[in-house]
Amino acid sequence: MISANKQFDIQLGDEIGKDFFTQDTVVCAFRNKEKTTDFVFTSGPIILICDGTTRRKMIKRRFKMEFDIKKVFFHSFIVTRNAEKLATENCGGPDTKHRDYLVVCGEHKLQFISLPDYHFYHYEIPFKLRNVFSCSTSLLVERFYDSSSEQTFHHHDTFHLYSLSGPFGELLPVIYKTSGYHPQWKFCWQSHRDEAGLVDAQQNYVVVYDQKEKTHRIYMARETQEQEVHAAIRYVEALRRPSDSTMFASSLAPNSAGRTTHFDPTLNSPAENVLSEVISSEIDSRSPFTPHLRSGFGHSTPNNPNAPGYPATLPTPNFEGNNDSQIWATTPNTPRVIARGGLERNIHTRTLARMVNEDAPGTSTPAAQSRLQTTASPFHRTHLTQMCRRGDTNASLLRDFTRMIRDTPRNFSKNTQHGNDRDFGDLERDPDVDLLLSKVCLECVYVEPKEGAIPKANKIFISNFLSDMYINLVSVTGEVMKIIPIWKNAETTRKNLLEKGKHEPCVVDCVDAAFVMKSGITVVLGSDFTTAMFGGNERIAPIFIKEMSNQRVGRKFRLFSFAENRIFAVNEMRCIVVEIPETVTCKSATELMRTCFLHLDRDLSRKLLIKWRSVKRDVDTERLDLDRKEMIDVAIFMLDNVGVRVTNVVAQERADSPEGHGGKQMRPRMSDSEVLSMMRQFFEEMTFRPKSEVITEDGYKCHLSVELDPNGEGFVHTQDLLHAFHSQCEDWSINTMMHSILLELIPYAYLLAKVMNYRAFEEYYVQLFKHLLSQIAIEFKIPPEIHEKFVGAIHIPKPCWSLNNVIAHIICERTTPETMESIPKFISKSSVRLLTILAVGRKFIGMGTNIDMDCERWLGKDWKRRIGLSGDILKSFRRIMNGKSSNSAGRASQLIELFEIGSITIDFMVLAVKVLMLKFQTDAFAGAQSIEPKKCIYATADEMISIAHLRWKNDIRMHNVQLMLNSSRPILIATNILRKNEDDNMKELQDRFLTQTSYRTFSQPFGRAFLDFRTAVPSLLTSIYIPRLNVGGMIYPSRVTCDPPTTEIFKLCTEWGNFYNSLASALRIGSSETVRIDNEWIVMVSKNIKSTAVIGGMTLGFGLNGHLAPFNMYHAHQMLSTFDKFHSVALLIGLSASNFTTCDVQIHKILATYLSFLMGPTPLEIKLDFTIQTAAISGLGLLFADSGNMTIAKKLVNEIGRAPNRDEEPVTDRNAYKLSAGFSLGLIMLGKGNGSASTVIPFKQNIPPMSQRLIYMMNGMRRDKCVFLPQVAPPVVNDVPNLPFSNGGMMTSSQVANHVKESEYINIHQSAEPAAIALGMMFMKMNNEFIANALALPGTITELERLKPDSMYSRVLAQCLVMWDSIEPTHDFVKSLIPPVIREYATAALHFGVPIRRDEDGEEVHEAINDAEEKYWAEIVDKGTVSQTFLYAVSAACMAIALKFSSCGGPNEKNIVNTAFRIIEYYTKIVMPDGKSNKDMGSIRMCIYSGAYTRTSCLSMLITAMAILRVGTGDLEVMRYARLLRLCDKPESDWIATGKKHFEQMVAHQALGILMLGEGRYAFKKDDLSIALTIISTFPTIPQSVSDNSHYHQPLRFLWSMAVEPRLLVPFDIAESCVVEVDVTIVMKPKDGNEPIVYKEKAPYLLPPLEDLQSISIGGGNYQLVHISLQSEDQVKVMKDIMTIGQGRVMLKRYGVDSSEMKIKEATTLYDDTPSLMSMFNNEDTAVELDEYEIQCMMEKIDEGINLNSSDEYPNVQIELSCVRDVTERTTMDLAQLQKRSLKLLSESLDLWQDEVNVSNTINGLADAVQDMQI
Repeated sequence: MISANKQFDIQLGDEIGKDFFTQDTVVCAFRNKEKTTDFVFTSGPIILICDGTTRRKMIKRRFKMEFDIKKVFFHSFIVTRNAEKLATENCGGPDTKHRDYLVVCGEHKLQFISLPDYHFYHYEIPFKLRNVFSCSTSLLVERFYDSSSEQTFHHHDTFHLYSLSGPFGELLPVIYKTSGYHPQWKFCWQSHRDEAGLVDAQQNYVVVYDQKEKTHRIYMARETQEQEVHAAIRYVEALRRPSDSTMFASSLAPNSAGRTTHFDPTLNSPAENVLSEVISSEIDSRSPFTPHLRSGFGHSTPNNPNAPGYPATLPTPNFEGNNDSQIWATTPNTPRVIARGGLERNIHTRTLARMVNEDAPGTSTPAAQSRLQTTASPFHRTHLTQMCRRGDTNASLLRDFTRMIRDTPRNFSKNTQHGNDRDFGDLERDPDVDLLLSKVCLECVYVEPKEGAIPKANKIFISNFLSDMYINLVSVTGEVMKIIPIWKNAETTRKNLLEKGKHEPCVVDCVDAAFVMKSGITVVLGSDFTTAMFGGNERIAPIFIKEMSNQRVGRKFRLFSFAENRIFAVNEMRCIVVEIPETVTCKSATELMRTCFLHLDRDLSRKLLIKWRSVKRDVDTERLDLDRKEMIDVAIFMLDNVGVRVTNVVAQERADSPEGHGGKQMRPRMSDSEVLSMMRQFFEEMTFRPKSEVITEDGYKCHLSVELDPNGEGFVHTQDLLHAFHSQCEDWSINTMMHSILLELIPYAYLLAKVMNYRAFEEYYVQLFKHLLSQIAIEFKIPPEIHEKFVGAIHIPKPCWSLNNVIAHIICERTTPETMESIPKFISKSSVRLLTILAVGRKFIGMGTNIDMDCERWLGKDWKRRIGLSGDILKSFRRIMNGKSSNSAGRASQLIELFEIGSITIDFMVLAVKVLMLKFQTDAFAGAQSIEPKKCIYATADEMISIAHLRWKNDIRMHNVQLMLNSSRPILIATNILRKNEDDNMKELQDRFLTQTSYRTFSQPFGRAFLDFRTAVPSLLTSIYIPRLNVGGMIYPSRVTCDPPTTEIFKLCTEWGNFYNSLASALRIGSSETVRIDNEWIVMVSKNIKSTAVIGGMTLGFGLNGHLAPFNMYHAHQMLSTFDKFHSVALLIGLSASNFTTCDVQIHKILATYLSFLMGPTPLEIKLDFTIQTAAISGLGLLFADSGNMTIAKKLVNEIGRAPNRDEEPVTDRNAYKLSAGFSLGLIMLGKGNGSASTVIPFKQNIPPMSQRLIYMMNGMRRDKCVFLPQVAPPVVNDVPNLPFSNGGMMTSSQVANHVKESEYINIHQSAEPAAIALGMMFMKMNNEFIANALALPGTITELERLKPDSMYSRVLAQCLVMWDSIEPTHDFVKSLIPPVIREYATAALHFGVPIRRDEDGEEVHEAINDAEEKYWAEIVDKGTVSQTFLYAVSAACMAIALKFSSCGGPNEKNIVNTAFRIIEYYTKIVMPDGKSNKDMGSIRMCIYSGAYTRTSCLSMLITAMAILRVGTGDLEVMRYARLLRLCDKPESDWIATGKKHFEQMVAHQALGILMLGEGRYAFKKDDLSIALTIISTFPTIPQSVSDNSHYHQPLRFLWSMAVEPRLLVPFDIAESCVVEVDVTIVMKPKDGNEPIVYKEKAPYLLPPLEDLQSISIGGGNYQLVHISLQSEDQVKVMKDIMTIGQGRVMLKRYGVDSSEMKIKEATTLYDDTPSLMSMFNNEDTAVELDEYEIQCMMEKIDEGINLNSSDEYPNVQIELSCVRDVTERTTMDLAQLQKRSLKLLSESLDLWQDEVNVSNTINGLADAVQDMQI
């Protein structure tokens, strides 16, 4: 007899109590996230969740409910579409379409415990529960009712069964289809004949018990369809018609729980009762809307904590989105909140209830108040006090109800009745109500006949036996169990069960039963206290369970399914886990048995499985050869049952020993071979080594004796069994781990083919395993007549197929999708999946538009079954194959994951298949779409330190720059240096020293903004971090702090310093593309800050990063209404920057209120600070950038040339205003030339073109020729052009300024710079020679002297912008921008560029100009004009070179960049401070005559140009120049008097920041807007201090933040979560018809502009190689997302690459320690024309071929190839031909890659050498 083992008793501990296990104890089990099983025990209000992996059950969780638990079970809900999206973002797991819960049931409540986080979700039911059942579609909630007492009152308005789709779903009534001659859809249960109570439900099957007929019915649950809901509604409305005389009200007691009631046409309309409840203002205090808080649970919840049943802890819903996508959290002791959707759900629940009379029976009157009752619970009763008129029909109910839920979003289409004039009411026609009224329907599939009906079942469960499904009804009272066969389809189930005799249900004696999930059997506890195993509806064999054998105790056990091959057994005293013997133990035996059952007939497979299970098999799990022995037993068992009897004789049977005469039995003497075998076995077991085969005396491993069944039973199935054996052999042939098991199965497949006379199969096995078969003796004991009968019974032989040949055909270079052959139908599902992956990777499948047609052509019409696709797997397969974002290798890699082919499985595949799979996985990242980042995670400080260490290994330049830009440290004051004599006032000296050094402190935020740019993400719970701007001092050596000066100027500078300091801190936060900042958080951050300067700077920083786009305009106007300078500047520029290039109307209106030329006349007289107006006009350019708005552009031209008026006095910031107007004009008309005006024919308009007007403003002209203001007063001059809406640009006498007098001509000292830069931006990259000539510097000294010196920079830079294509990093280009007359005078008068003469010793001889020559040139030319023109032109040319060639990549581009750097460096040395470089006399004289301001301005621009050229690289040479500018003179000198120290310090800090932009992550973009913004932010206008905005609006210094982009490529190790250094191969796009340029660098690496790249390959070595293509715009966009959202990280997988020795060691363990291939080469009997020297040469050739391989992109493949020689050398003789075939296949697979040609040829030669052997 088969025995079951008691695995363990469950001990819960003494603290639980001895009475925990009772008859009421509920038990269930579920799978946790670790894929193990947990127990759940409940008794009373206690829930215990115990660990199911250990013998002594540890209590993992313990909960105490506030109600007695009636039932607990596990259920998995299918989430909705929106919830699925949220689950995908939060969980990210593979199964995101389901949510797992433990459902705890009380009398009126459900408690959902989510798994695995154990969050509680409370759901209160508005009626008393009878039971709750788990169904595949949803939960089925059965309402309590007493059917015996209510049969008299049963009517069509009784609804007893509801569905619940989740913890946040709605209770919806269930409809069902009646059985009989006229089936009809109704609500459960409306028909008295169908009165039933649910017994149980499992999966999608529901069993009910008919109380009247005393029979069971089986229903199949599914989702409803629209027409089915309509049918049920029409049935309800038909019964409610007033003509139906049977419709009357049956009154019940008002407080009766769970009674059914009916609608009465004489009572008030229920719809109007509902409406009165919602609309009426005279609502009773007992109304559900007054004392109850409605929640999103679909019902009312009492708001009285003292009410009975009120829970102490309720979940509070956090609403996010619509009703179907809510995320809930549990908040202790928090009342429920009102969620959207509660009103609709409450109305819905109430309208589904019945109407009852509030008074006692017989006392109701027509005017009696009516009540709409929805629950039997006392605190759920709803009262209506308003009187309603009577309705003739209930159609008003339907219409009013429809109106109430009109806002509920649904997708059903409007349904109308065709061909039928009958109107069934709005309820039937409204699609919204259709979905609300019912979601689940029950379709009857089986009705139990009265004859043979069993008593009411207490338990049901579904069992599976060999893919056959059965539903088991267990009746404890009747002690029977009925087993009914079912099918997945309702129609099939109904049809098959109606057939008499074929699928009859069976009844067995049973007290309880449980299904064993892994074994597929049912354990039945019989009424005679015995236990038996059933397979479906057939008894297999008895099974002995010791604990249940006792007659007194056995009946009290209850059985529950647990996991795998275990079941629960629970009684009042104990709970045990019983382990049922498995069908087979080992993997190989399981695979062989499964393969045989799939190929054999279903009925035969069923009989064989039952026969196998009915025999007791003692399995010794300690045996080392258990796998081999069990697999042989299965093979012999299968052969025996098809009529082929095989006897395995290892050695001859020993003769019986003679019995002694009353003495000791004599033992025969053992032979030498037996002794040797015994000793070998002993030592092998001691050393745990694989056993060697025992060789008998005659030289054979074993003897097999074959006989045929003379009865001939099973002969017809031998062909199927042969295909099963062959299919299994082929599967194991490509799995190296199973090769040793394969050798055990081959003899049985061979002898079966030989018996069947299948010559093709016989020859196939002999060819592959000749050596193996030669060691096995097969004796056929078959009479000829029986063999003839056997051959006649089998089918015609099928062609022999080979999985190796199918793979070879797929990977053959000559194979095309058209020539690909269909694969044999006998190939297993796992092999078909493997072949599908190879075909997809080879582009044979998935390249066309019809995937189904490709698969059907290749696999046949049943291709879905052959691949094993159904449900979600089929959807995933179609999604992968139809995906356009992945290449063929990417699809193959995704299929590997879909089919769950892990790395271990791939590692044990044959080399050819393994190499292909590894290459597919490596090439899967060929498209950038596959590495699209999902979320933004900013780099931590450790990660940035790691990146800096990898990029700059030999220094700490990053740390040095951070220290130089740190403004939070106090200034050190050395008193011994300051105090020259004792008479000096120390306090005055300290204040003066702090004032001077404050220039450096106040300028540090300008550079720190570059360094920390977008490197942090804020915490929404705390304020933003703003480092302290420390302008105080610390006296040395006393270390006493010194307060900063208190002068008004210093306080103003401190305010602006704090403004820029907070601005730099705000720029640390990521952009709006990666970080979403809420408007409320910005307001919260600024709430506790008192300084308006700090708030303003922070706001401007947020705006530059795009966070003010969704800013609340109420807060914006609130800040602007204060007229605070910092608030206004920050918002006007920040809002415009956040809405960059959008032309937003609302922001335009805000700007217009600060600009009089846009706002027009207004009665308001508001005096606006010029700084605010400058900010407004700057914001105008940002808002309308690149829009070409001619209206605004013309007005900006007028503002540049307009003369000041009286209202604008004093005009201190007039220059900055006009310069900002020029910037804005250039941004608006960027690259558009004259704009739309150039295409307009001037019929009557004689206004010059915009470009001509700007040229006038640059060179000088009458104001009325270029400024055209609206005519607001009569002109003061007589000669006025006849222009509409113009006064010639002149002012009236009342408008003329008092402090500034300007004539009728343009003041070019104020208009030349803005006009020049605007003109250059307008014609940027247009190569317009006319504009370029107009911008070029004049050719005569006289004209040059008329120009303002610093305006020359603007003109030259604008000329370069126009002639962008002509910019070259050469001296000739720089000199071409300098007027010839200046070059000549520089050489003649200043001796600039004159070669330096050397003396005899090689020393330079600097000859000074004599006094006579000096005097001569002083009279001829102004040397200052020559020097200034020369230096400004040179600095502008160098800036243009830097802007064009900034951050370029590629070998050629790097040479160009280096050349450009040397040119800029050459001119930088000219203007270096004296003593800081070796300069010739010409350079020294150039600096002397140009003046300090010119030299400072040009030096600053040249250093800035070098920094832009080397942006993000941390270049040390540029860093040295910047430090030199920072420390060119000491603070002890008079910094205040110079007036240029703030600009010098700011430029030095900016250069340092640019070199480390974003901590080395960012670089400047190359588009026109970015170039323009970079020019604006680096414009060389020298302010006197940080608060000086008179000549340049200094907040514009930060516009560069919109002109940069992240370009740092960071390889990131996924496993170690760290940055690594790998190779990156960059392919540049071909230019001018040349070939693409390819070069390699080390990553982390700052990439060139992405638009110039064709592809990127990162990885190699020990890491996977990721290819990123950048040929299309979509791919470039995805790569930009990687740089921004993904922070430049490219996730790399590190290969688990072991050394070749480790691989060899692993390979040798796969085979027995038998003679190797090398010994076969050296064996004279096996080797043909091969000697030891040839063998050695062949092996050396393999090594040479592998070393010649040039591909290093596939490290795992290289390691595998390097092991080919050693694995082949150690291949056993039995597997030699198999290895030869594998080598041939490997050679063919390597032919697909050009880099592997050498290895392919070498391996092919090795295979040929093996093929030449005779074995």
